[in-house]
Amino acid sequence: MRDKHMHHHPKHEWCGEPHTPPRHAGPQTFRRGRAIAFLEILNVRRATLLRQLEQPEFASIRPMLTGELKAIETVRDEFIAMFDLAAAADASAKGETGGAKTSPPAPQGLEQDAPAAGEHGAASGDDEDLGENAETNA
Repeated sequence: MRDKHMHHHPKHEWCGEPHTPPRHAGPQTFRRGRAIAFLEILNVRRATLLRQLEQPEFASIRPMLTGELKAIETVRDEFIAMFDLAAAADASAKGETGGAKTSPPAPQGLEQDAPAAGEHGAASGDDEDLGENAETNA
């Protein structure tokens, strides 16, 4: 009778039906679900900070909000990279804004668009001269 109606699941769980699936698909899926849930929390916090930066009543604390936004984005980016959540991050970002991404405030945009020292800009002509000197010295 036991073989007909009950079978053993991992972690000593018993089910009354013969082909009832376990309660969860496995630890990896469970952890990924928790990671995606945490990523959604970070996205909500990011969206809230972006919205607050646009509101005039928060103008007096704008530097603090900008710092908080940078911190949240840093943690979010590291979390996405650590858990390989790029696809989930894209889907979650679309979901938080109804399919349209919001543009970050000016200080955030400047940080991403500004070239690093020696990459691009006025010094690019000097880089060509250095390259020619390096070829003649080699």
